[in-house]
Amino acid sequence: NLALTRASHIAAAQKANCVLVLPSDLPLLTVEDVEMMVDVASPAVRDGKSGYHFAGRYMVICTDQSAEGTNALLICPPTGFSFQYGPDSFRQHLAEAERLGMSKRIVYAAGIEFDIDTEEDWKAYQALQPQSILTN
Repeated sequence: NLALTRASHIAAAQKANCVLVLPSDLPLLTVEDVEMMVDVASPAVRDGKSGYHFAGRYMVICTDQSAEGTNALLICPPTGFSFQYGPDSFRQHLAEAERLGMSKRIVYAAGIEFDIDTEEDWKAYQALQPQSILTN
């Protein structure tokens, strides 16, 4: 959580409007999932030259399959937010956004919700994949 806070402050110092936090254990994550996280941010206006411009304070969040963890988190602007990764982080991130008066949007996306935290998750992932991918 401290590393995310520091990274967010560095991003803000570099004039970033937002930060998107994605853990590395999302094997089904797609470009469309990431675009959806950004696109549901209604205060955002996209312009062809420089990307997205955001107005206001808000959070876009996607939970894990158990609806307890946080598998994607978009924070705008990227300062002042206390990251709450750990047990029950989904509820805690919503509470932090509420404490800060941020607008909140919840996204449901299978590619984000499926993560590999346990051996059972790994087995479920293997069952989804063609055998040739697993052996190469």
